[in-house]
Amino acid sequence: MLVGMSTTVLAYSGSFSFNIVWSVTGVTKHSLAAKNVTVSRYGTSSTDKATYTVELIKGLFATNFGEKTANGKTYSTKRPVSKGSYKVKVTKNKGKDIRVIGEGTIKQ
Repeated sequence: MLVGMSTTVLAYSGSFSFNIVWSVTGVTKHSLAAKNVTVSRYGTSSTDKATYTVELIKGLFATNFGEKTANGKTYSTKRPVSKGSYKVKVTKNKGKDIRVIGEGTIKQ
């Protein structure tokens, strides 16, 4: 008798952090396969009203994971990507806050 077992293995897990006034693109390259990737992140600002966007950058192309409020809550977004090396770009979009500070993970 043969019994099959199913396991889920993460192909990639990486992290990033940010402390931004406007925008920053990281130097770490995250090697991803051609499938869905989940980016979880949280950011804080002095009034909890600033917004920020996280993108994965591959060459001239960007995969946007949506604009979120820097209110200390964790947000997770899943998007498909093509195989390759990606850098994380974080941009402060709106709000009178001077700075947005946070961190996140990339899982595939």
